[in-house]
Amino acid sequence: MVATVKSRILCPIILLLSLCLAPAAATGTGSGSSADAARCNNGQQAASNRRQDATTETVNVDAACMLQLVSEGLSGAVGSAGKRVLSQDEQESLKKKTHEGPAAVNLGKAGTYAILSKAGISTVPTSAITGNMGVSPIASTAITGFSLVADSTNTFATSTQVTGSVYGPDYASPTPSHLTVTIGDMEIAYTDAAGRHTPNFLNLGSGNLGGKTLAPGLYKFGSSVIIPTDCTIEGSVLSGETDTWIFQLSGDLIMAANKQVTLARGAKASNIVWQVAGYVEVLAGAHMEGILLVKTAAHFRTGSSLTGRILAQTAVTLQSSTVKSRILCPIILLLSLCLAPAAATGTGSGSSADAEGCNNGQQAASNRQKDATTETVDVDAACMLQVVTGTYAILSKAGISTVPTSAITGNMGVSPIASTAITGFSLVADSTNTFATSTQVTGSVYGPDYASPTPSDLTVTIGDMEIAYTDAAGHHTPNFLNLGSGNLGGKTLAPGLYKFGSSVIIPTDCTIEGSLLSGETDTWIFQMSGDLIMAANKQVTLARGAKASNIVWQVAGYVEVEAGAHMEGILLVKTAAHFRTGSSLTGRILAQTAVTLQSEVKDFVYNHPPPFALLGPSSSHGHGQWQHEGPAAVNLGKAGTYAILSKAGISTVPTSAITGNMGVSPIASTAITGFSLVADSTNTFATSTQVTGSVYGPDYASPTPSDLTVTIGDMEIAYTDAAGRHTPNFLNLGSGDLGGKTLAPGLYKFGSSVIIPTDCTIEGSLLSGETDTWIFQMSGDLIMAANKQVTLARGAKASNIVWQVAGYVEVEAGAHMEGILLVKTAAHFRTGSSLTGRILAQTAVTLQSSTVTQPS
Repeated sequence: MVATVKSRILCPIILLLSLCLAPAAATGTGSGSSADAARCNNGQQAASNRRQDATTETVNVDAACMLQLVSEGLSGAVGSAGKRVLSQDEQESLKKKTHEGPAAVNLGKAGTYAILSKAGISTVPTSAITGNMGVSPIASTAITGFSLVADSTNTFATSTQVTGSVYGPDYASPTPSHLTVTIGDMEIAYTDAAGRHTPNFLNLGSGNLGGKTLAPGLYKFGSSVIIPTDCTIEGSVLSGETDTWIFQLSGDLIMAANKQVTLARGAKASNIVWQVAGYVEVLAGAHMEGILLVKTAAHFRTGSSLTGRILAQTAVTLQSSTVKSRILCPIILLLSLCLAPAAATGTGSGSSADAEGCNNGQQAASNRQKDATTETVDVDAACMLQVVTGTYAILSKAGISTVPTSAITGNMGVSPIASTAITGFSLVADSTNTFATSTQVTGSVYGPDYASPTPSDLTVTIGDMEIAYTDAAGHHTPNFLNLGSGNLGGKTLAPGLYKFGSSVIIPTDCTIEGSLLSGETDTWIFQMSGDLIMAANKQVTLARGAKASNIVWQVAGYVEVEAGAHMEGILLVKTAAHFRTGSSLTGRILAQTAVTLQSEVKDFVYNHPPPFALLGPSSSHGHGQWQHEGPAAVNLGKAGTYAILSKAGISTVPTSAITGNMGVSPIASTAITGFSLVADSTNTFATSTQVTGSVYGPDYASPTPSDLTVTIGDMEIAYTDAAGRHTPNFLNLGSGDLGGKTLAPGLYKFGSSVIIPTDCTIEGSLLSGETDTWIFQMSGDLIMAANKQVTLARGAKASNIVWQVAGYVEVEAGAHMEGILLVKTAAHFRTGSSLTGRILAQTAVTLQSSTVTQPS
């Protein structure tokens, strides 16, 4: 198999509501006509008619039609029992949200081709192309390696390597004239993309996109662009599927071997344009996403792949590669999960209604197997729990030991080894002698030496565990093969089947993130031929509705979760599982040898993980009534009415631009320098052309001095409050390096300084982003590198972010920060730096042509 170019993409649900649902076969001879427009209108009507069933339907949408109808909006609820239903206000909000990013590039007839070239297309067979191919003005003889067979009409050719048609200017009419128009459309599209101005991002990363998460927008580079490590193109929370990206580069686009461009939060390859003035080089095994508008040549090396289009003004060369299948979730697993569950468990959980639901699910799955590659199946989570994991939090064939005290929520069991192999739990046998209890276990404990029916039940349960392991290990056609060479540190993991021919390590935090509409039913399987090792104090975090009960780690070796680390998911382990001091898991441990736990393992295992991952302590809520995630807000008191407040002075190298009030105390207003202050006629405050607001000092007329005394006191109280919060959700994350991180709501504690050497993102939760909160506690300084950005995503607000800094704050030239800075000492903002938030400093604030905007 060879370089895979897919021009049609499975369309997620929201876009299905607004796009054409009656696609015609796109060829190089008819796209862009009035018939297309009519088809789009008909599709739009069909979308309206189908809205009620849109949550369970997947439609393959014609790309030309997709270009015409970007979005019409969302109507109706998310439907199906147990799902959250959008309120009318939320629906209206979604309708108003068309998309983020630049206006779409009109590809014209070029949008009906997977590969289009003016100078030839070659392959070292066999490649697999989904979509049409064409060359012009060069003759079709410049298409080599595809073993073309002319159609009887001689207007096009076919190839076993191409799911579509192949066109050349030497074929019969009307192909030559159509190709002339199509090539012209390609050149117009290139000029359009290259001519966009006012970029949102200029020379991001100096042209290095490795490790970046790329929001919708126009990106301009005065150089070549390299992708040396994996990167992510991520849509916005409300309009991801219609968001757009244009990457303008004056040089080449080079992607390193075995790296991936991954799409997240509804981003679509059809909405991503790479305008490349030089050439494109995608090295062996790499995967690219988007429309490549290339001024010169495009080269795809051995095993490389693309979901998108190659529209090149010189040659396209492909080398022997494999087809890269990309499916939203491991469907085959879903089809096999809803089986009639064995009732033999430690507690007999699983009602007849549950069994009936599973049987119905099995029948439905059977009916759908034929279309499994294009259908997303919603499986009852309760059924999945019964089949995959039974009712056990920990199950082992060779013993469970703890250095007290651990805290287990759920049942524990061993078999065939006797219950005496469960050590450290101080078991107390029940009067029936069918199970035991422990103060460390919220649930029951079972062994094969207890009274009937426990021994036979355990035999069945252990058998189910072994079957589940074999099932998980046996899934084929992975969506991701050897991702990161087995290093998941820093990755954001979309639903799918992941296969590793090695051990897997998690040396830094990583995120498991559900899809936009179906996060709570999405599934993950991680297959590994070696061990699973997680570094101390690191976290696997769930995002966008991902659930621990839907995540399976199939580990052929052992599992090692080091001290203080937190893991999520079902561990199906061929050998042993070791959880070190202070480690934790939301999920289950199902091990075929021993399980060892060490002291102070808090909230170790939950029998029924919650429907949403709570990444920080939340305010009280009920089912379906989510208020916010993160710690309780810090009360700033009167300090919350100031953009900048200082006890020791504020200086600027003009001109800075401050939106909000400024004040100093107890130092006199003469310590505010560089602002050319003009006293108001009342002498209670001053003004400055650099300040949109008022400026206050303790030497102004009453009541300013007493007001400032209260305000400074409120600032100090707020600092003490923020510094005194305990039970952090994240401890010493990244060893104090937040570069490249996506930061969920919560309390973060650092026993050191914190640096932001590369861009990072503060991201709210799916349902409550605008009310979510963050507190960052640090015992040292906060230092942000030049020209870097803290970006807010998914509704996060600067007013809800607090940085409690025991040392000083240093924001280097051109950098942008977000949030409330509660600083024990000084804050320095260098040339061209900016802040959306407040600077509340207990010593001096120095600005150099800086911008400070108080949050709304």
